[in-house]
Amino acid sequence: GQMEEGGILILDQGSSSLRAGLKSSPAPSYVAPALGTINENKEWIFGTAAIEKRSVFPLQPIFDKATPVNISNIEQVWKGITNALHIDTTCHSLFLIDNGISSLTQRKKELELCFEKFGFLSALFASTPIMTLYCAGQDTGIVVECGHAISQTIPFYKGYRISQGIVRNMVGGKEVTELLMQKILLQGVIPAINMLEFVREIKEKCCYILGEKDKEEKVIDLPDGKKISLSADLKDCCDILFHPSKLHMESSGIAEMCIKSIQKSDLDTRTDVLQNIFLTGGTTLLPGFASMLKSEIASQIPSSVVV
Repeated sequence: GQMEEGGILILDQGSSSLRAGLKSSPAPSYVAPALGTINENKEWIFGTAAIEKRSVFPLQPIFDKATPVNISNIEQVWKGITNALHIDTTCHSLFLIDNGISSLTQRKKELELCFEKFGFLSALFASTPIMTLYCAGQDTGIVVECGHAISQTIPFYKGYRISQGIVRNMVGGKEVTELLMQKILLQGVIPAINMLEFVREIKEKCCYILGEKDKEEKVIDLPDGKKISLSADLKDCCDILFHPSKLHMESSGIAEMCIKSIQKSDLDTRTDVLQNIFLTGGTTLLPGFASMLKSEIASQIPSSVVV
């Protein structure tokens, strides 16, 4: 196809999805799952191509908090995306966005890829939290990021990140999915290949944090044609995000993380920061997430402070 020349390629490397497009576009032109697998030809494939093979080959996350990122896989991802968008990288700059916890080693390797392999004109790396704040047109507030692999609360004041106020834990959408899978397996379901990916889809369609839906039964069609019923489990498994202690986990819940972030911030910035709470990450899209967060924070601060 025709090569695009000039401009900036924006690449968002999320823990569950890849998004990319030119700065001149109103929305990402490329969206794919951040999953990969080895195919029948012993080649590593990712995104939609990997999903198409999920009934045969086990899928693995490209960005896994438990293992270092394979830089050759990153190279293939970038090649696949730039080819799909018909972009001549030597005529473009790269704006790379991730969750902000990448190691310095990974950043250095990505920079080497950027200039030595792809020949981008220039590069800028940014984190999802600061971009969330800027997209909202604000410079003060607290960004609550809850994605597939990580949750973090990051306060900002007049454009500056309050580093001592950052609170992170390794509980995210992945843990909700794993918990839901445990509940499904307790019904006598035999686990199939890539069962976790199937359960993740159930989570995204059916799980919620607040509401009376737990009185309703949801019939789920399994890949093998069998059916199971889920009701309160669809809500209970999300409780790990706000009340991890119920599952004997020592990490803080999302609302508690917000309070800790505020408490670690300077006294004269706290009210301003609390009045602007911004959500980012796919897990925050669970129905009731924002309402639960607001009510739990409000219950722990003076009534005179508006959340």
